Amino acid sequence: MIKTNQNRTFGVLYKIIIVILFFACFPLLASDAPDKATAQKWLDAVRNNNQKQAVAMADKLVKSSEYQYTANKLYILLFQKAKLAPQLLTSPFNKYDFQLWRDACFFQQLAQRLTKGCNDPLKKLTEAVSKRLKSYEKPDTHPLWPYHLWQRGFGVCDRQSMVLCELAYQLGYKTAIVWLWDSAKNVSPHTICIIKSPEGKIWIGDPLHNNIIPVKSFISFSKDAPLITKLWSKNWQSYLQNSRIFIPAYPQDYCIKNKILYERIHKLLKDKCPKFGKDPISRFNDFFRTGENYQDILNNKRLKKSFFGQYLIELHKQIKLNKETAKHL
Repeated sequence: MIKTNQNRTFGVLYKIIIVILFFACFPLLASDAPDKATAQKWLDAVRNNNQKQAVAMADKLVKSSEYQYTANKLYILLFQKAKLAPQLLTSPFNKYDFQLWRDACFFQQLAQRLTKGCNDPLKKLTEAVSKRLKSYEKPDTHPLWPYHLWQRGFGVCDRQSMVLCELAYQLGYKTAIVWLWDSAKNVSPHTICIIKSPEGKIWIGDPLHNNIIPVKSFISFSKDAPLITKLWSKNWQSYLQNSRIFIPAYPQDYCIKNKILYERIHKLLKDKCPKFGKDPISRFNDFFRTGENYQDILNNKRLKKSFFGQYLIELHKQIKLNKETAKHL
């Protein structure tokens, strides 16, 4: 009888403990629910062009203490050289961050719509850019973001390549801009782009001439004099072999807050989240897979840095097309 009562007592205590543990752990088990709801509210706000709501949701998803005292020293130097305030790297979420998110959402939706049910998405994207952006230039006081370029409907080869890169990037491709370079005149006669699939397939994109060309490598392409002459009616082989190749990145991509925000939202919403905020150094190394020290690149006298419309930071590295780089292009 005593043993039975003890068993009953232990049974009741066991149940009480289970109930207490359940309610203690329930907030932890359910913690993803409000975060996912907040992430969805952020996405809806961005898609609906609601800057105030989007910034408010970003502030809920990423606390200022996570980024306000953290900035890459190399990025501070780059911002100083670019005459941009380094404080932007650790500032609270603002309208410029919203611009980054809005542009990414726009190109994600556009790329998905253009390539829906398409067997050759890169061809479709190249055709769309070639058709949309007429090849001419005129004075424009607006910052030349890819979004603005698409909306205004014109731009020469470098602008077209930037837009194609952004569209492809939103579909999961790795992209880089290529300036063919005339070393004698110190100018670029033409701009194209390199597009890589996650599996390692490579294409040369030339939206000005509505060309997207699968190649074994950029190196092999640069050595194919007959193909180069056929494409451009000129033997620009030497220009290709002195190309300046860089990864296109927005200034806001250099801010750790956007890196954290993207990773958090992507974890919650998966592929519904557009691509933005990936650390440019990581993106650079991921594309080239060289593993070289970025400080060496920064100190390299051949490193070039310029802007599209004073806002779009472009890191240029003149690539010598040798056996070492051949393994990565």
